[in-house]
Amino acid sequence: MTENTIGQFHGKVEEPFELKWWMVALVLVLAYHLVNYMVRRYIRNKNAKFVSPLELSQRFKNDEDFLLIDVSVKNPIYESIGYIDGSVFIPAPELEKKLDSNFAELLEHKDTNIILADMKEEKSYHLAKVMAKYGFTNVEVLTGGVVGWIRAGLDVKRKNA
Repeated sequence: MTENTIGQFHGKVEEPFELKWWMVALVLVLAYHLVNYMVRRYIRNKNAKFVSPLELSQRFKNDEDFLLIDVSVKNPIYESIGYIDGSVFIPAPELEKKLDSNFAELLEHKDTNIILADMKEEKSYHLAKVMAKYGFTNVEVLTGGVVGWIRAGLDVKRKNA
């Protein structure tokens, strides 16, 4: 009876696990990207202060003293998305020019709590670092920008509305 059972077995015998070159390459690529991402996040958080959309909303409700500057560049996408009510619109290139020319109206806000916002936070983050070099002591970046504000379920204004 055992011979018949053994003789009837025609299944494939599994081979021991063999490490393929593409598996090693895949793991190395994923590890590289993970470490790169973590290092960039660490450096980013070390070099600038961030405020979440919900924190900013609470600051509006508490009537805290701050200056919200929207540094987005106007384009059709900006026009369709909208802006945060209460923000002052100064496009990023214009703000950098004002910093370079020691624009008096801007320099009087060096100690004011300034929050920078753009569509997704990239320009804001760059400008926060630039402003720190010019002596601005309390600059924050809106996490996720206006898009993050919208994703948090908060209202925006539109020019044509």
